This record gives sequence, structure tokens and C-alpha cells, in this order.
Amino acid sequence: MSTSSLSLAGQVAIVTGAKSGTGKDTALILAEAGADVIVCDAVADSELTALENEIRKLGRRVMSFECDVANQAGFARMMRQAVDRFGKIDILVNSEGIAIPEAPAEPQRYYRTQKQTRAADTVLVVPGVSSCYYWSDNWFR
Repeated sequence: MSTSSLSLAGQVAIVTGAKSGTGKDTALILAEAGADVIVCDAVADSELTALENEIRKLGRRVMSFECDVANQAGFARMMRQAVDRFGKIDILVNSEGIAIPEAPAEPQRYYRTQKQTRAADTVLVVPGVSSCYYWSDNWFR
């Protein structure tokens, strides 16, 4: 996606599930368009650190967190730290999900968990965000 006509200068974005896939691509697109980006994922590891470095090389401010968005207290703590550092949050992209390597043994339980994770993203962060966008996993396809 070309970001040449998209200007997000001065905007601050949070991307959940940012370590890989759609979340990672979205974080990079936002940074290329001029936004400062807060990236979070349930597990902080070398992939999240590499993304943080990529965003920093684009000249953007970046902050990363290990945060399970289904954990309300942890997510609230991340939001407070992000606002303390950046002063505001303008954009939220919910890309958190649960990856499984094979078909679930209990499909109904799996899909209910997925739905709860997505709902937790939206419900927990909307009060602290001036704009909330939900992009599906098919956004880049």
C-alpha cells in the first residue's frame, strides 16, 4: 500500500497484535504515513523488538509493550504509560488474535475465545482513544 497521499503527522496510534501479520504491516504503514506508534503483543520478544527498531528507523517515536488485551488491568496500565509518554492516543488498531497451528479440538470454544478477545480490545480502550478503527484481518488482501 502506498502511503504517499496519507499524512498522519502528529498522530499517535496503538496497534495491538503488532508482532506479526496484519498488526505488523499496519504499524509500519502508520509509521510510514507519519504517525508515532505504540505496538503491543501478548508476548514481547525479538520480533516485537525488531518492529520497534524498524519504526524508529522511519524517524517515528515508538514504544512497545507486552500486553494481553484481555487483561483489563494490564491494558489500562499500558494506556496510562502511553498517554504519559505521548500525551494522547488518536488511532487504535485492534489486530490481536489467537493463533493456533491446527484445527481446534473444540471449535465453538475457540471461536468464542476469539470473539471475547476482539470484544475486549474494543471495550477496554475506546474511552481513552479519540478515534477507534477496527480493521479486519482481510484489510490487506
